[in-house]
Amino acid sequence: MPREEFKFVTEPLSHQESYFGRIREREFFSNNWEQGLGKSKCCIDEAAWLYSKGKIDGLLVLAPNGVHANWIDDELPKHLHESVAHTTHTYYSQKAKTQKAKKSLQACIDSPGLAVLVMSYDALMTDGGKVAAKTFLTKRHTYYVADESTRIKNPTAQRTKRALASSKYAPYRRILSGTPVANGPFDVYSQMKFIDPDFWKSHGVFNSFGEFKNCFGIFKESTNPATGRLFKQCVAYRNLPLLRTLMKEDMERLLKKDVLDLPEKMYQRRYYEMTPAQKKLYDDLETTAIAIHGDDMIDGTLPIVRLIRQYQVLCGYLPTEDDSGDDLKMIGEKNPRLDCLFDALPDYDGKKIIWCKWSKDVDLIMERARRLKINSVRYDGQVPTFDRRQNLHDFRNNSDIELFVTKQSVAGEGLTIVEATTSFYYSNDWPLGARLQSEDRNHRIGQFNPVTYVDIVARGTKDMDIVEALQKKIEIASIILGDETKSWIGNKYLLGQAQEDAASDRETGTPEDDAEAYAKYFRS
Repeated sequence: MPREEFKFVTEPLSHQESYFGRIREREFFSNNWEQGLGKSKCCIDEAAWLYSKGKIDGLLVLAPNGVHANWIDDELPKHLHESVAHTTHTYYSQKAKTQKAKKSLQACIDSPGLAVLVMSYDALMTDGGKVAAKTFLTKRHTYYVADESTRIKNPTAQRTKRALASSKYAPYRRILSGTPVANGPFDVYSQMKFIDPDFWKSHGVFNSFGEFKNCFGIFKESTNPATGRLFKQCVAYRNLPLLRTLMKEDMERLLKKDVLDLPEKMYQRRYYEMTPAQKKLYDDLETTAIAIHGDDMIDGTLPIVRLIRQYQVLCGYLPTEDDSGDDLKMIGEKNPRLDCLFDALPDYDGKKIIWCKWSKDVDLIMERARRLKINSVRYDGQVPTFDRRQNLHDFRNNSDIELFVTKQSVAGEGLTIVEATTSFYYSNDWPLGARLQSEDRNHRIGQFNPVTYVDIVARGTKDMDIVEALQKKIEIASIILGDETKSWIGNKYLLGQAQEDAASDRETGTPEDDAEAYAKYFRS
């Protein structure tokens, strides 16, 4: 494409310019580049191109809460050329009923030029958000983006149903996610239906989610320990080369190591020992699934609950018997995990991100930082959205602020925090996507220094089990997307039958490049 045909505001890297030349007029596409490769810039460039050709006059972006505002505040000013006349509106559910918000939304919908509406997936769940999106989509020829599209991975969720129902009104549709199969191959089913409602049917393979699951999952009957009822449990995955084959024409996967010369990632651990009180609670949960915490009996009969409770013990607290989530009791006065974190902080220069699983962890860290007079900002659900934006701005621009304390579930997606060169994982969240997304907040375009990731770990405990659980999900994603196994997690293979099926497919000569032949093979 001749350069004079389009005016880039931000000079594209070679992979971005190539993508723009190939994809800019595709009706639908899935951009599954690894985090930090500039997916949002590509969307803005494409929207500007389509607008200049008279093909669209609207851009609608769905994104996680707190991320959606980045498109208006950060991405558009950086990448949309000044020659593109545009009007923007950021939809906030809390303010949607005010006269000011109503006027702003209507002005955006009715405006000349390119109308840009951004809203969160949560906002789409409200009646007002649903009406706003549908009105925008029916009045504007829209380029529709589902950012961090794993938010719509569950086909039965109301959020997913609303997103899919709305996408049919847009002539151009994109999904963006660096971790589209974070929890397994079933994740991609509804994401691909967002960009094309008939995606799976058009390949002549699947007419329902049930058929999709039966093709790619291995199920066995299990008993629910709480109800005693039988249910089918997915125990492994299979036929993953077929899934890659079906998607390959309508998605693109790039890794940072293949297209960017980013500084290296370095992984370290800082270990600590539990207090005697913690160890007793931890061991009681392990051996009997019951622990006594003050006047409360902690029941860990269900394996997932036991894992949660043991991990909470490692963090220094447990819930009361009513398990409301609001009343957490500390386990003694000493918290060795917190001590370990603050002992480690002086060993690392510059700004630091501290990632947590629970808000209680953020509470404890912020209180300790205040006592030690370490300038810190908080970014989680306890902070109003507008204040969060200010805290992020302050951390980026104020050299006196050392710590950005947050949760992976809140800040793990969509933010650029390259000012920090160290990330501490005080408590890990468990989905693969949460870890991978959070790692790439400060390892992306704009980072020129090596980035260090430090896990706070209690030796010989569930901390390591959680790492192994993440490993399994990385292997699944690797097979579907064709990635190598991530080195930070190790190389033990945990897929079992899935690898055998893939090897068998190759040995029998099943053609990976022929989807219809695959379909006949699996139906038989």
